[in-house]
Amino acid sequence: MKRFRQYRVTQEVRDRYADVPEILPEDFIYPYFVEEGEGIKTEVASMKGVYRFSIDTLLEDISELLPLGINKVLLFGVIPQQKKDELGTQAYSADSIIVKAVRAIKAHFPQVVVFTDICLCEYTSHGHCGVLDSPLTPLLKRGGQLQNVSSTLSQKDNTYSSPLSKRGGGGESLLVLND
Repeated sequence: MKRFRQYRVTQEVRDRYADVPEILPEDFIYPYFVEEGEGIKTEVASMKGVYRFSIDTLLEDISELLPLGINKVLLFGVIPQQKKDELGTQAYSADSIIVKAVRAIKAHFPQVVVFTDICLCEYTSHGHCGVLDSPLTPLLKRGGQLQNVSSTLSQKDNTYSSPLSKRGGGGESLLVLND
């Protein structure tokens, strides 16, 4: 018999996984793109109505989101080209923009459930989701990097790391809740 304790950790998590016949605002996860800086809210040119936020403006936006009943967010990091490398090491840096954003969100809004993306594409110099073993071939065994990202980003208090695809070994099993 499998017990699903991780789905009963807090009221917010129980509400998320409860069987309900309707879709409510608290069923939604709101995506955010986060970058370094202050006072930034810049529209993404290719996605009308979607913005990149600095942490301070992200917190302002979340404060407007909560009264609508949405208490879950998914964070995507945006870093400058000069911080990118072949291994995507900024993705699992303890000082990354996403780690800083998670800490800020949890300090200001402990009730918010935070999901973080562990894909490496935004952090690699070549833009692929994984590490390349040659200039044209992504490694299928990128699980080590994804586990590094997952363990760095999954912090206490309802923070999950979310692989967006099952490509590459190891990523598919990394939805993690640390408690």
